[in-house]
Amino acid sequence: MKNGPKRSLSSGTIVFLCLTAGIIVITALFLLTISGKDLSGRQNVTDGQVQLDADIPELAVDEEPEIQTEQPIRISLLPDVPEEPEIRQLTISVAGDVTAPRVARDNTENDTGFADIFVNLDEAFGQADIALCTLETMTDDEIDYDTYNTSPLLLDALKSTGIHYLNLATEHMIDFGEAGLDITRAELNMRGINYCGASDSVQMLSVNGISVALLAYTYGISEVVPANQDLSGIPLFSMDRALSDIALARANGANLVIVLPHWGTKNSGDVTDAMRETARQLARAGADMIIGSHSNVVSEMEMLKVERADGRTYEALVCYSLGALLMEARSEENAAGMVLSTEIQYDSGKRQVTFLARKIIPLYIGQTTLEGNRVWRVINISDGAYVETLNADIREGAQAARARVEQLAAGLENGNAETD
Repeated sequence: MKNGPKRSLSSGTIVFLCLTAGIIVITALFLLTISGKDLSGRQNVTDGQVQLDADIPELAVDEEPEIQTEQPIRISLLPDVPEEPEIRQLTISVAGDVTAPRVARDNTENDTGFADIFVNLDEAFGQADIALCTLETMTDDEIDYDTYNTSPLLLDALKSTGIHYLNLATEHMIDFGEAGLDITRAELNMRGINYCGASDSVQMLSVNGISVALLAYTYGISEVVPANQDLSGIPLFSMDRALSDIALARANGANLVIVLPHWGTKNSGDVTDAMRETARQLARAGADMIIGSHSNVVSEMEMLKVERADGRTYEALVCYSLGALLMEARSEENAAGMVLSTEIQYDSGKRQVTFLARKIIPLYIGQTTLEGNRVWRVINISDGAYVETLNADIREGAQAARARVEQLAAGLENGNAETD
């Protein structure tokens, strides 16, 4: 059989193969260079700095590398600087309910109904970072005045005495419908007076760098409210709602939680077992202060020590009723009111509130004669010598009111905090 002719590579093929080999060699050298594995050594990362190891011995062909176990390397771009805990303080002054006596309402036509009605209350509210009371009357100037609706001039009198925060969560807040509540809110807004409990029960504010939550509730609504009234915007109290609101306030960064329940029995200073248990549940959930209203009679106060979900023990100050700040007092019990003024410290390191100096200021609410007219006055009666200078027709009532409040204050100051 004949063999076929011998075939040889063409010159073009040889050139192509040489070029291809050259490209492969160049590519390999390039990849070796950019990988950092050149003849000068390897890069080693230690303590956040890049160091060059120039003299790394080569391993023999059959020599196994020595494996060393080291702690994980932590690379920090910025040094860790622990945040310095801050200790901040604020002062809160809280008073009771406000309604307008008939004599004061009748005198509003000449703009003197509420002029000079509050006497010597600078000590109570003048230095407070938060000065608060409960407004149990609407201020709708377009309808008739009565016990639960009066002239907005009352708001001017409250502001002039130093009060700049009002709680609207009461059973009478919609006695005149949502329109009456809206007009009252508008009057407050025009005067720059803040308020809570009007629609959203959780009100957050920042005072002296301390985040404060105000949670206001009413036990119910009055009988004059129509049965078909929409109550969706009314902060009606339930334990589930209050506990949920406290948790929400804490989640939103509240350092101090104040709960304002409108509860108890009208014209009675009795504290029921249900009220005590409610206060303890609120305190355990995270309430630092529980300040009650509605009864128009001063009632007892206590300091609780409770354990919360984090296992730590906290203090909570409870005032079941501060009585009235202004009302048509018809009994000795109604005529006594008080202002609780307390200095509070918040430690951001411990995330805990401490109650510092406390002051209980007794008030007397009553009528007196001035230039032949019967007028209402709310008087600071903390100074016994000053009480002796009052008109004879109100001196005895003021002395009784002072004694009543001082007895309650002594019970708080002398008693140890009750452990829950």
